[in-house]
Amino acid sequence: MSLLFDGFTGLYDSFMKLFGLDDCHVILKEIERRDCSVIHDVGGGTGTLADLLVKSGKTVYLIDPSRAMTTAAGKRNSGIHIINSGYKRKLDVPMADVVVLKDAFHHIKEQEEVLRCCFDNLCEQGRIIIQDFNPKSLSSKLLFMFERCCFERIYPMHPDKLKKLSENIGLNTEFFELNPRDYIYIGTKKHCEWHKGVS
Repeated sequence: MSLLFDGFTGLYDSFMKLFGLDDCHVILKEIERRDCSVIHDVGGGTGTLADLLVKSGKTVYLIDPSRAMTTAAGKRNSGIHIINSGYKRKLDVPMADVVVLKDAFHHIKEQEEVLRCCFDNLCEQGRIIIQDFNPKSLSSKLLFMFERCCFERIYPMHPDKLKKLSENIGLNTEFFELNPRDYIYIGTKKHCEWHKGVS
């Protein structure tokens, strides 16, 4: 695990707040649009989003390999179910109504595989919500530079590429630009079986 997450856990929340990266209101609003109860918070770190979701009555499984980060999440709210792992196709947890990746997708090397895992772990008509940074934005480039200086490997993905990848997997997609830096992606599961040709 990187210096960015294990080494800076104590400063992480302050950093996120300083640069306005801790704002979860759009994701919370989107989750409340439809009836849902089980959330998989992938790469949920110190539990800022998970805490708010638990307080709103959701069952939240925070799935993150960094024990330092998830220890902070558990201290924030003992109602968060912690899983110290990468996101896998077969998890010993209930299927999700919503899988969330907030500011986490660009840290994942196997992005297509993780999207397939999301699909497998979603209930019928479940949704994937990804909030991440547009690689073309200047402020995104500065954030990516900082992360690289912390020896973090990152894999920024343009929304158009994410849309194409998601549709190939079998998701209906929507995109919203929150500002020049941040975008929201919503993928809705169309069916239970993989589309033809995908194993």
